[in-house]
Amino acid sequence: MDRLLRERRSSVQTKVNDSTTHPDGLSEPAWSVSNRFWFVIGYVWAVIMTAIFATGFAVARLLTRRPDVFHFWASRWGRALLLGFGVRAQTKMKSTLDCRRSYVFVANHQNLLDIPILASVLPCSFGFVAKAELERWPFLGIALKMSPSVFVASRDPRRSLESLRHAGQEIREGRSVIIFPEGERTYRSQMVPFKKSAFALAAEARVPVVPVTIVDAYRLMNETRFASRPGRVRVVVHEPMSVQGSSRAELAPFIESVRTMIDSELE
Repeated sequence: MDRLLRERRSSVQTKVNDSTTHPDGLSEPAWSVSNRFWFVIGYVWAVIMTAIFATGFAVARLLTRRPDVFHFWASRWGRALLLGFGVRAQTKMKSTLDCRRSYVFVANHQNLLDIPILASVLPCSFGFVAKAELERWPFLGIALKMSPSVFVASRDPRRSLESLRHAGQEIREGRSVIIFPEGERTYRSQMVPFKKSAFALAAEARVPVVPVTIVDAYRLMNETRFASRPGRVRVVVHEPMSVQGSSRAELAPFIESVRTMIDSELE
């Protein structure tokens, strides 16, 4: 009798578990038909909100040259998108940032939710260092081109280097940027190795790096599977870290320390 009860209890636990395990040991949330329906609703909402807010920002940008105009519209755009997907972001600031100075924000990258999440929670004006593919997106591409953001062509090393130099100039002029140093979306909690370009950019501009950890976004969306669910994410904005080293070899220990700090909240 006890054995039957243990087996039944184990079966129930397996059914309520919202994740599946891959052969490599990494877990990924399980998605249902209702999750795909929720994604479609959220995606349609996101397209409409992006069109509205991008148009609003474009008009505002023509009427004013205030440096914080992009942050004003981007933060509200991010909150609108999270509302449509039923996502709530809880933010923990480990220090008070001086938004009069420049920072390079570096964050882990789990899925497309990361962009509106960061846009909605970061207190300082910023621009994105975005992949060139986003430049062709309707409305969003136009808004990013009018913003203090920089497009990086990952398949064209020469253009990528020029873009990073342009980003460095933007930072020296007093603007902060957001970079995902993994260079790809992981769709899981575990991170992949960081690329050095973000840290070389911070070293060249001589500004602090602010590590940011996004927790559990991967549980709420996987756009490659056209699935999402409502829920809560946690965002931890760590203390600024002064860049140590200038060459790529010298930056390696510093990059590892930043990665460890971001990963500490993912544990």
